[in-house]
Amino acid sequence: MKAFFISYNQADRAWAEWIAWTLEEAGYTTVIQAWDFRPGRSFVLEMQKAAVETRCTIAVLSTSYLSSLYTQPEWAAAFVNDPTGHDRRLIPVRVQECQVDGLLKAIVWIDLIDLIEEQASQTLLTGVVDGRIKPMKPPVFPGQVNGTGTSSGADRTVKARPAFPVEPPGRRKGPRIDHKPFNTGTDAPRPSWLVTLDELLQIPEVRDAVVACRVNCNAMCERIVELLIYKDLHDQLHQLQFHCFDPVVRLTRTGTIDSTNLDDLAEYDLTLRDIIDALRQIASRFVSSEGGADWIERLAEARRDLRAAIELSDPRRLRQAIGGIRRVLERQPSRINEWIVKSARELGLENLVQALGQVCGRMTDQVIEKERADELNSQLSDLARLTRDLSLARTNHARWQQLDVDLRLINVSIALSPDELLETWPDLKKSIDPLYAGHDEDWAVDFKAAGDRLDQAIVADGKDMTEPFRRFRRHAGLSFFRVDTNMKRLFEDLQKTGLPLATTLKVIQ
Repeated sequence: MKAFFISYNQADRAWAEWIAWTLEEAGYTTVIQAWDFRPGRSFVLEMQKAAVETRCTIAVLSTSYLSSLYTQPEWAAAFVNDPTGHDRRLIPVRVQECQVDGLLKAIVWIDLIDLIEEQASQTLLTGVVDGRIKPMKPPVFPGQVNGTGTSSGADRTVKARPAFPVEPPGRRKGPRIDHKPFNTGTDAPRPSWLVTLDELLQIPEVRDAVVACRVNCNAMCERIVELLIYKDLHDQLHQLQFHCFDPVVRLTRTGTIDSTNLDDLAEYDLTLRDIIDALRQIASRFVSSEGGADWIERLAEARRDLRAAIELSDPRRLRQAIGGIRRVLERQPSRINEWIVKSARELGLENLVQALGQVCGRMTDQVIEKERADELNSQLSDLARLTRDLSLARTNHARWQQLDVDLRLINVSIALSPDELLETWPDLKKSIDPLYAGHDEDWAVDFKAAGDRLDQAIVADGKDMTEPFRRFRRHAGLSFFRVDTNMKRLFEDLQKTGLPLATTLKVIQ
């Protein structure tokens, strides 16, 4: 679900696009007619989808908006879903002097009138943030000022920690913006190390050094999200392999459909349905079409063949269904692995963390107390270690993916002839040994044992290899799933720390 639907009249399109752009640059997601309603689609259905699949509607208030008949249902739909304003489902943004009457008048709006762009951006982002926006520094005492430029009570001695020098003397600092994602469902405060980093980034030397890294923080945010989406797709393909395709192939090796396997096939059909639904939902999270969904529709076509095979007891449609699923499993996991490697390589987090560590290491002792400095440096060290673990996991994942591809190709040919396995096994064994070397967990012991049994069968006579190979392949698949799970955990850890960091840094781009 995206964060904001931008509701506007065409006369205010420039304002609507500026609002959408500013929100997306800050890490939010938006739906806006100008960018998302493509030719050939139903305008009414797109409006309905935007109204129900976004958390909040932003109404761009102007004379044109308030007088338009077509914009009224858009803000009214949000109002009906949250009449008390508790969930902030409707946030008006006033961009022009206009008379606001009726129900809209009772809703607090964000006012951008007569502001320069920097002020308007800050006002907008502050307005959409959930919770309080208490400033980091105490407000200036508004009482009477004497001739010396100090308040009348300035002669009192107060022992307190000196104010953090976030700005050069004489320079006014605006309110801090806490870029917490909209309506996250949690009231947890931002990590204290990010608050410390916010303070450091107000120092010109630190800001300049971080900007000089030339890290595209917006791209980093997108890459982190992409990595999680790719991993979710990859996990569903594992489910497809283990819980649908392999059982169906084993169940129908004779190529027949009868009363002995009909009920089981019907269960696997439902499993395939659930996997396809999950894949579609995951793919819909892509902002662009880079992830592609054509292969998911090919799976849907294979499911139609499977259902027809079950209903008609048709072996031909069964073969078509199995072939359609097999083709997806032969190609798509490798493609997703390539996307994972590409996104992880383009993350650019290592250089950023290194630069931040060097800069903060020089500055923290000068401007903040040691306890907070140690916490920040510890967090940056953990993030650096996480990026190194990710780099190793990425390489390991690619090796397992290549093994999966090789074993899949051998599996196709081994039923006809053992020659492919006999010829490739020596080189394949060399690539397998490093995958479990140094591991003493159960998966590594079982995987090595399965490889040794297959090796013995090959050395013995090279004839009875089919069953040992299939057992080895199953162990390889389960071990690969363990690697997948570990990699996804690393991505989730990265999201917990890297995404808030990237969002914090985007304000200085």
